[in-house]
Amino acid sequence: MKKIIYDIGSNDGKNIEYFLKKSDIVVAIDANPLLIENIKNKFSNYIKGKKLFVENYAIYDQDDLYLNFFIHKNHNVLSTIIDIKNSPEDKDIKNYYTIKIKSKKISSIISKYGEPYYIKIDIEGADHLAINDLYINNIHPEYISSEIHDIRCVDLILKNKKYNYFNLVEGSSVNTIYNNTKILVNNKFENFNFQL
Repeated sequence: MKKIIYDIGSNDGKNIEYFLKKSDIVVAIDANPLLIENIKNKFSNYIKGKKLFVENYAIYDQDDLYLNFFIHKNHNVLSTIIDIKNSPEDKDIKNYYTIKIKSKKISSIISKYGEPYYIKIDIEGADHLAINDLYINNIHPEYISSEIHDIRCVDLILKNKKYNYFNLVEGSSVNTIYNNTKILVNNKFENFNFQL
């Protein structure tokens, strides 16, 4: 069985190099079409070799809707489908511009590519929608990680009886804590630096 990693909210592709080393196939998904084009250009050889597949959708709890996607003008990692005006965080609408983007459920994308070994979810406040969709469709990857913007993610994760080990990591510390980390690739260790 192929080891498939889903990078939901791949942003500018900082994690893709690592995921390619740890899997047979990577599926990168992001709502920002400019970032998707950058990923396609940067990893074109992996796409041609059918090791990397790239999808330009907003992950949501319904397929084929056209949603507002708020793109941050200076920090693309803050882009979101969550309405800025109703955001619990202090977000200034002047820092964003809006495009329409088609939605997909993560379960629909998984039905296209296959069962996940690992899923990373980082979709700025909509993470709980992806987690809930996985659980409703009885999809339980061996490993799952999610950014947590509110208690709904924690609630979903803790109520799921399929997982009994959890690890909390401050996202902004990954590149320092795991700097020059040894990772196992094809039965041998190599050094890897995680980017922020």
